[in-house]
Amino acid sequence: MNANIVEMVVRIGETMGARVVAEGVETQAHADFLASRHPQVYLQGYFFGTPQPIDTFINPPAH
Repeated sequence: MNANIVEMVVRIGETMGARVVAEGVETQAHADFLASRHPQVYLQGYFFGTPQPIDTFINPPAH
């Protein structure tokens, strides 16, 4: 069922000419499924990193 929803949302985005972002990617299996079936979809979620405070980006730590 979830895979069908993903397929539908990706098709709608493509039809509209929009970039599609898959939010909530939490496992390697999620990332692999999306990358193999929809390489044009951008991936985002805890699998890649946890949310950070805005200060992390505005004032990054000195190295």
